[in-house]
Amino acid sequence: MACAIKFETEPQSHSQTPMDIPEACVPKSEELSSKSTNRSESKDHSQVIQTNEKHQRVSVAVPSPDYTNTAEVKEENGTASDNCHPLETKANGADDGAVAGPSTTDNAEECESPTPISGKKQNGKKKTRTTRRKKKIGPTKNSDAKILEAPVFRPNEEEFRDPIAYFQKIMPEAAKFGLCKVIAPAGFKPECTITDSIRFVVTNQYIARLYSRWGPVTRELCALRSFLTSQNITFSHAPLMEGLEVNLPKLLHFVQRQGGLKANVKSRTYVDTRKWNRLAEELNYTKMNNPAKKLDQIYVKYLLPYDALTQKERQDLAEQMDKRWSKRNDKLLQRAQNPLHRQRRLLGESDSSDDDDCEENQQIAAALNEAEECVIRGRVMNLTNFKKIAKTALQIFFPLKPTTAEVEAQYWKLVLLGNEHVCVNTASIDTGTEGYGFSKNKNEPYGKHPWNLKMLSQNKGNVLRSLGPVLGVTVPTLHVGMIYSTSCWHRDPHGLPWMEYMHTGPQKIWYGIPDTESARFRRAVESLCPTACQNKSIWLPSDIAMIPPALLLERDVTMSRIVQRPGEYVIVFPKAYSCSICTGYTISESVYFATSPWVKTVNYVFQELRQSCEPTMFSLEQLLIAIARDEGASLTMLQLVHENFSAILSEELENRRQLEKHGLKPRVLQSEKRNAAGAWNVHENECEVCRTTLYLSRVKGVFRKKYSVCLRHTLQVLDNKTKKIERRETETFEMEYFFTTFELKELISSVIQRLTKQPEKKQQDII
Repeated sequence: MACAIKFETEPQSHSQTPMDIPEACVPKSEELSSKSTNRSESKDHSQVIQTNEKHQRVSVAVPSPDYTNTAEVKEENGTASDNCHPLETKANGADDGAVAGPSTTDNAEECESPTPISGKKQNGKKKTRTTRRKKKIGPTKNSDAKILEAPVFRPNEEEFRDPIAYFQKIMPEAAKFGLCKVIAPAGFKPECTITDSIRFVVTNQYIARLYSRWGPVTRELCALRSFLTSQNITFSHAPLMEGLEVNLPKLLHFVQRQGGLKANVKSRTYVDTRKWNRLAEELNYTKMNNPAKKLDQIYVKYLLPYDALTQKERQDLAEQMDKRWSKRNDKLLQRAQNPLHRQRRLLGESDSSDDDDCEENQQIAAALNEAEECVIRGRVMNLTNFKKIAKTALQIFFPLKPTTAEVEAQYWKLVLLGNEHVCVNTASIDTGTEGYGFSKNKNEPYGKHPWNLKMLSQNKGNVLRSLGPVLGVTVPTLHVGMIYSTSCWHRDPHGLPWMEYMHTGPQKIWYGIPDTESARFRRAVESLCPTACQNKSIWLPSDIAMIPPALLLERDVTMSRIVQRPGEYVIVFPKAYSCSICTGYTISESVYFATSPWVKTVNYVFQELRQSCEPTMFSLEQLLIAIARDEGASLTMLQLVHENFSAILSEELENRRQLEKHGLKPRVLQSEKRNAAGAWNVHENECEVCRTTLYLSRVKGVFRKKYSVCLRHTLQVLDNKTKKIERRETETFEMEYFFTTFELKELISSVIQRLTKQPEKKQQDII
């Protein structure tokens, strides 16, 4: 396991230019100065990026921060607190408020200490202290939007006994920020169970494409790949050195600065060894074994043919790529405006096809395909290799140990400008039967601790406990990351809250946008990344867009920020958007949960999922039936189950009657399948139209023989007499019931009976 890396930071205060982007979101002035001579490969990119917003790029004037007035941060326990934003400075040395929660404290510290701090005793008990920074970070002109420091909670030993109860206690205030941090009492040090031999599939994240798909480096790589493909040279991805993709455009620019191919044609290696060593130093490959030879081989294989082209030939190819991308981007915009086209076509509501037009040039088409995605499936590796690559990445990107502020500033520069090819890895691993992360051995010290995320699914206040073990929901997920590993802006489509605990690693940066800012956030994404904003209720898919906070501030989006350290929890509240950035090799663990207020809106939540044709991680009917069968369920929870399930049951029974009138004869399936623990088989039992998980019934063979459709859409297909629908004959439909009508009526009757039995006695709510 890697040791936690300590960072130091010095928050900066400076005046800003009209763009008014916070320092953490833009490059430093000296890095972009036109006087710089050691980065001549960037000379083609001016300090102003002028592009068409329609094509997901933005006109940005890079500010020149003033570093003459630098605020010093006092260190506590020998370590500066990096929870301060790079721009945050003290206002008269005091905070302007504290969160109403377990307790409040006047004059809270600006940058919290990782050490739990207790307040004054009251009624013989210590109250926990909660701090909140409410100052504006990186003020923008003509906007009231700001970045707030999210609240930090320090529960005492008594409050730390029940995470669900504590969540409900802090939610009224903390939910306003979208997320918060919880610091465990002193002495809480659970071990992380994991082996170096564990194997998993990594995800490749291309930082230059997280914001704009078509930036300078993507354009150049696509032109290179298109040309190599036309020469029958295989190029699926950039070559690797020490597990990381090589920055081919930077290598090419270096060779061209040395005179290019013509100046070195008589040399066996085209550029002499000393120059390759100089390039290795420039790319920070000096600690590798014989990097000059490797770079020479990469140049000869991948860049030499392209370098042999004239400047005009390369320019013509680049312009051709621009035209093709413009056409491709128009198609992406159409898809974003009509994301449910396939479903409408299945139901006969649309006659056109959403298939891609055939590209005239297949080489260009292949090159553009990957540019559409910023996150793609990578290779299989073990933890040992992942840690090695993570260590190499940190050494290459930061030869000297950086502060968290430096990492974030450079990260947003890479995201915003898109002029450096940077590919990093991340992975999400099911803890499953192996029990990675928190211990699942209840005989170990933390095996039964309530804040052990594997125990959260058994908490009586967690509504999802009725589901049993569900991978990715009630079974925690382990996350491994490296520097720049990113969780893009996203929101859980089920509207569930979740928490993440950091086991080890340097600090992780989080941003949160509360539900109250959702409308503004959507308008901002529509403006900045229109192809990422889909025209439906659940409009922002995961892992598709990373927008710098400065650009969101300009569009009046208020957000919160927090820095997480090992041993700390981050809680993301229902319907909040969040994103996170790793600053080094990190292991963390997360899990979903739900409380009774979520059940009050659950029908609306799943209706949104169905209308948006979003897949579900579990069945709503399965959850409600499981709660109804729970002998320990409270009257309050049973009332919520009755309200939600009654509407579902009424529609289900009516659809059954109507389909039977159409001549469909039901077949009742074996009951053992529906009584199995854990989530229903959502892949086999998913509606082909709306992607709803089918738990009560299904109809197979409507469009394709082995695929299922829900009763609602089967009835819609059969009732359609005027529109052309490509479907199979009605005689081939197979209607299957997982529950008989009698069983469903008996279930709702038992709930009513429990609600009306002995009304004078009130059960204590346990959910």
